[in-house]
Amino acid sequence: MSPRKQLLAAAVSALLVPGCAHVDAAPPATVAAAPAEPPPTTAPGGDPLPPPHVPLPVTDPTRVASLSLEMEGLLRDQDELLWKYWTEGRPVEMARTYDGHAALFRPESIDFLRGQWRSAPEGPARRALAHLQAHAVGEYLAAELSGDTDELANLQAAVKFSFEGKDLHLHDLERALAREPSAEKRRALFSASVPAAKRLSAAIRHKNDRARALLQAQGYPAPVHYAAELRQSSAAALGALAARVLDSTDRPWSTVLDRLARSQLQCEGAQATQADLPRLFPQGALEAQLPRGQWLQRAEQTFAPLGMAPSRVKGLALDVGERKGKNPRPLALSAVVPTDVRLSVVPGNGASAWGRALHELGHALHAVHVRGQPFELAKLGPGVTGEASALLLEMLLEDPAWLENIAGVPALKAAEHAELAASRRLLELRRAAGKVLLGLRCGADPAEEPAAAWGATVGRALGVKPTPEDLARAELDLEDFLESADALRAAVLAAQLQSQLKARHGAEWWTQPGAGDLLRQTWAHGNALHAGALVQSWGEPRLDPAALVTTLGARLQVPVEVVADALPEDAHPPAWAAETATRAP
Repeated sequence: MSPRKQLLAAAVSALLVPGCAHVDAAPPATVAAAPAEPPPTTAPGGDPLPPPHVPLPVTDPTRVASLSLEMEGLLRDQDELLWKYWTEGRPVEMARTYDGHAALFRPESIDFLRGQWRSAPEGPARRALAHLQAHAVGEYLAAELSGDTDELANLQAAVKFSFEGKDLHLHDLERALAREPSAEKRRALFSASVPAAKRLSAAIRHKNDRARALLQAQGYPAPVHYAAELRQSSAAALGALAARVLDSTDRPWSTVLDRLARSQLQCEGAQATQADLPRLFPQGALEAQLPRGQWLQRAEQTFAPLGMAPSRVKGLALDVGERKGKNPRPLALSAVVPTDVRLSVVPGNGASAWGRALHELGHALHAVHVRGQPFELAKLGPGVTGEASALLLEMLLEDPAWLENIAGVPALKAAEHAELAASRRLLELRRAAGKVLLGLRCGADPAEEPAAAWGATVGRALGVKPTPEDLARAELDLEDFLESADALRAAVLAAQLQSQLKARHGAEWWTQPGAGDLLRQTWAHGNALHAGALVQSWGEPRLDPAALVTTLGARLQVPVEVVADALPEDAHPPAWAAETATRAP
């Protein structure tokens, strides 16, 4: 599914969630975007992907430029529609935006871009071609699989199951589990959802089989080869990073799970099942301490010393009002990077609402500070740096100093929340690693059943012993082309960036103007640098989960030992290109 279709699907899903009704209110408070600053003449870092072949010049730059310009215009039109849909509730006919652009995503255009990428010399132009080609393949798949995608989305929104005489939507299962105090009823509820999960699994399996056949027709031996190209890493490197995260956090998570299970479930961690996990984390954290009316004020207070108060950043427009038709979930959208970046927020109270808003603000600040990059390197490609920037800001809500000194949360409550948030972060990190390993096993071998691989991957990550119900719904943890790999790398990158900021500018780095300089230098690259090259621009040797694991261990007060990996990320650049070079031309 293409990024825009994913956003639209998320929007529709959000509107289906109970309790997310729109609010009638005055027109939104809007801060108009100002012209962007001129690009600097220099930037740190360099392109990390030397080619696996003898470099040759691009043979048809005119056609490449034409395809790129057409792609940029199409995405800009789609962003405009998406923004109106999100902020005003206007009906969207995204399919009509493709009228007149069919040639962009035909196999012959993809083959042309693939050939240009292979023949391009090392440097930013080659990276831009890789982004352009991977996006074209994604759009081709989205078009060919549109019927399957629509059917799956409709099923996800509609599929129900019965429990104690009531019909529940499958997408409400986690909320229902979190609210249920009885362990016996939680497990019965989870078991009752299995038939509905199996219906969804059948649709997922059908779509995945179709995607595999389409990719094979495009010369990819298996979906993991396209996933490697899309993520611009090798399957081996992604698997090694995921395995290292699990190896380094198995013991800490076991300790934390036992601690949470005893306090929230009144049982030992070894007795917990997947059905119990949503109950581990109390809902509505810090609702009284983080009121809805203060979010923008605290964001301004945080980033003003860095020279990037949101209301004063050139090129960034804020829509922070409430009105009927506006989606309540925050959204950052970069119609034109960096001159037209927009942020939609309906302020809410509590840690979850503030965290989502800070997350999207991170995406917006990353996009608006891109400098000197072409469209392909500013907007396309793996979004690891943007997601890491979003996580960096979201993690302010896990920092006791920020909670106390900026948000005004009492010290004891700030420390308690920081520990609980770190527990949730650790589980999210491990879940992402488990999904990467599950996707690698099932994506490489069509005979590999998700149920057979689930216990050693996602089950291990969650720290639970697989039940028959877990295995029956294992297919639900399969993703489109290792999506969690980007989330995993972004979490690691965000922790390394946070570590750099604290080492250079102190624990409360957001109070120091110099921290803004490092962020601007980092964000200037857009998506032009691989995560490994970005950390090298800070003076670190490679992408490394040590900072993240150590930080979580300290916050949770559990001992950690970061396990060395056999194949570090970027150990053999460009491993992803070498893998995909085996495809048929």
